[in-house]
Amino acid sequence: MIILGIDPGTARMGWGVIKLKEQKGPMLKNGDVIKSLKGKVGLLGYGSVTTEKEDIVGKRLSILRKELRRLVQSHKPDIMIVERLFFGMNAKTAIAVGQATGIIHLTASELRVPVIEYTGLQVKFLVAGHGRADKKVVQTTIRRIFGVDNLSFKGKAKGWDDASDALAIALCHILKV
Repeated sequence: MIILGIDPGTARMGWGVIKLKEQKGPMLKNGDVIKSLKGKVGLLGYGSVTTEKEDIVGKRLSILRKELRRLVQSHKPDIMIVERLFFGMNAKTAIAVGQATGIIHLTASELRVPVIEYTGLQVKFLVAGHGRADKKVVQTTIRRIFGVDNLSFKGKAKGWDDASDALAIALCHILKV
């Protein structure tokens, strides 16, 4: 199964593609995420789609849609997993994330790829062991699961933050089912 994880946003939309190599029974054993997943999932790609804040909203959403279509057509995921909008954020951010989420659902529908959403708390709880884990804990877990010490993202920490969130979102689905 190929899973495309998406961390929605209009400024940066993180993405990560993983492949579940095998699944025999529940994936999470004894609460040890790393031991449960190591060797059973493969990393196919990750990155971040960036738009310019000076561009009008329509252009930014069009860029997200075009790049998302390219990702889906290139990786052919069986499912897309998206982080669900958290309503505690400020209204401006919530609107932008909501717009990006709408583009993700529209594109997935057009390309006939099912979408499932999980909250950030669900992702952190399943991947890092507790719902209030910070980004560094989540990133360390991701690096260890894929057996790579230094996943890099062209020297841009912010791009890596979004991509690692997307990979965590994709892993959450494997652990949830």
